[in-house]
Amino acid sequence: MLDVINVSEGDESRISGVSDLPCLHFRRDPQLKGMEQMSHLDPSSFTEIKIEECSSFKRCQLDLLPRVSTLTIEHCPNLESLCIGEGPLPALCHLTISHCPNLVSFPKGGLAASDLTRLVLEGCSYLKSLPENMHSLLPSLQNLQLISLPEVDSFPEGGLPSKLHTLCIEDCIKLKVCGLQALPSLSCFIFTGNDVESFDEETLPSTLTTLVINRLGNLKSLDYKGLHHLTSLQVLGIEGCHKLESISEQALPSSLENLDLRNLESLDYMGLHHLTSLQRLYIAGCPKLESISELALPSSLKYLYLRNLESLDYKGLHHLTSLYTLKIKSCPKVEFISEQVLPSSREYQGLHHLTSLTNLSIKSYPKLESISERALPSSLEYLHLCKLESLDYIGLQHLTSLHKLKIGSCPKLESLQWLPSSLEFLQLWDQQDRDYKELRHLTSLRKMQIRRSLKLESFQEGTLPSSLEDLEIWDLEDLEFKGFRHLTSLRELHICSSPKLESVPGEKLPSSLVSLQISGLINLKSVMGLQHLTSLRKLIISDCPQLESVPREWLPLFRYDDIRRCPKLNLVIGDGLTIPFS
Repeated sequence: MLDVINVSEGDESRISGVSDLPCLHFRRDPQLKGMEQMSHLDPSSFTEIKIEECSSFKRCQLDLLPRVSTLTIEHCPNLESLCIGEGPLPALCHLTISHCPNLVSFPKGGLAASDLTRLVLEGCSYLKSLPENMHSLLPSLQNLQLISLPEVDSFPEGGLPSKLHTLCIEDCIKLKVCGLQALPSLSCFIFTGNDVESFDEETLPSTLTTLVINRLGNLKSLDYKGLHHLTSLQVLGIEGCHKLESISEQALPSSLENLDLRNLESLDYMGLHHLTSLQRLYIAGCPKLESISELALPSSLKYLYLRNLESLDYKGLHHLTSLYTLKIKSCPKVEFISEQVLPSSREYQGLHHLTSLTNLSIKSYPKLESISERALPSSLEYLHLCKLESLDYIGLQHLTSLHKLKIGSCPKLESLQWLPSSLEFLQLWDQQDRDYKELRHLTSLRKMQIRRSLKLESFQEGTLPSSLEDLEIWDLEDLEFKGFRHLTSLRELHICSSPKLESVPGEKLPSSLVSLQISGLINLKSVMGLQHLTSLRKLIISDCPQLESVPREWLPLFRYDDIRRCPKLNLVIGDGLTIPFS
């Protein structure tokens, strides 16, 4: 049954006589100038209308469509006015007007839409004011988004509707934010691109549970007058406030559970130790942040992500006993895994104390040379090591819970003998001179990805564990196909970007194979002999410009768009006859 009518490029004939359709979409219709052009339709037929990129559309007569619950008008550059009769709009629930620069104002007196719950106004460059009497005419409004409205300077008289729970104000540079204290239901406030210099108790209501502030160019500090009164606040995000220099201990409420600080170029101090409910902390792109005492990070933390903190000098994380996810990237001065003995406890300063830690990611840490068995907790389930130029040894034998391991760009790491037999997923990137026979003991390994191992020429029989079910091989410049028949459990095989491969002989593949994907093999000329692959159900071939033919018997294996960018490919239909594959 047809649910949507799409009208584009002026094809009005498609909607003539149509009824009982819930959705109508006008796109790039040069003839549509106003809603009255739909008078030959039964307005009660439609519950959703979208008008997009209609350059002649100038006026929107809302009362002509009394049953519409969702109205979206986007990229109509000549829309000038919204019109409404004397009656209300009883069905309208969602209204979006986006990138209509010539819309100047709403109807005098406001929009009487008692069931409107969501209003989005975006990119209306010349809009000077919001609808009048919003507090009384839009009593059900819960979500209001004001984005890139440079001429709007105030909320309407009477303020905003009292049921509003989500307010987003982005790049409304003249808008003076006030009166939010009168919104008893407001729980989420997103504030971006404004010249506000500070926050106080009169600015933000204590009902907020989520606050995101971004690109407030004049905000210099958060002190005891800042956000401490927000006793229900659980999520706080601060990003791109380039003048923000400090966040004092008194500035943040102890109710915080999630704190996200990004790209604060001037931040050099913050106090967090009183945040006893904090569970997630993300700090990135704060180049002047030099030190955090051990007590500054609360022991309640469960997720910690430190990224691009070039000046941060931090000594140890061993007190974060509730931590289950730790990600560190490009923090050259952070010493979190040192084996120096602590004088007070005579114990090593590694991560072995973090008995709840299950996920660990270490990236771009040039000083790290080795990780001994005693440095990591046995609770680890996922480990990612990337761009560790000096790392030459890591002991993982005792990590019996480790199921997923990723290693990339660790040029000095020569041996893989230390991998635990519990591994189920293994990803190896940028490996050189690797002896893959060291992996044969990984009898639980189910999935493996190998990428950019430049000197790898072939996989000899018995090299990889026979337990493998899913194998991906990417960007192996010297790979020559020797086959994988010994992988008797293999169900999925993906070979990509190995320029030396000229053929993939099916007789060298295991009969267990269900899915075969071949892509980016620029010199591949043939894929033959798949007859014995009786379990094969899916075959995808893409970006193989030299591949010339596939047999007709393979057609049931292909779905729509499973063969892409193979310009020479023909279908063999028998007796040497071929036809172009299309």
